[in-house]
Amino acid sequence: MDKLFNMDNKFFSFMGRAADLFMLNVVFVICCLPVVTIGASLTALHYVTLKMARNEESMSGVPEWCFAFLYVGKNFMI
Repeated sequence: MDKLFNMDNKFFSFMGRAADLFMLNVVFVICCLPVVTIGASLTALHYVTLKMARNEESMSGVPEWCFAFLYVGKNFMI
């Protein structure tokens, strides 16, 4: 019974990753509303998705999709 509610089992890991990808897409759509920022938003989406796929997520406890706003700003200023 203890294994069923363990937060490290495969179901909760999958659902956590699916929620992170959903929120990352929401951030992408919000950042794409001004048409000028589509390139920077797409670059940030690609960068964060690759970091998630390589399991290079931050150790600060903050979900990786939160950093997408920072990457959009960084890419837009270049």
